[in-house]
Amino acid sequence: SLVGSEMCIRDRGKTLTAQDVQEACKAYIASYKKPRYVLFVDNLGRDDAGKIRLKNVIAYFDAHIEK
Repeated sequence: SLVGSEMCIRDRGKTLTAQDVQEACKAYIASYKKPRYVLFVDNLGRDDAGKIRLKNVIAYFDAHIEK
């Protein structure tokens, strides 16, 4: 499930951590909306029309999030 999750694309050479993202979210949004899981990816897997493939995103989260 993607509830409570965030997927980010990090610029190459940048050092951004999951904790940095969570701290930034904490400063701007309510605590119950803050993501519990943050994953960094190279791309979001778009189809020929340029749309993000949600099934691929869900599969990626399921494979990489510790439950």
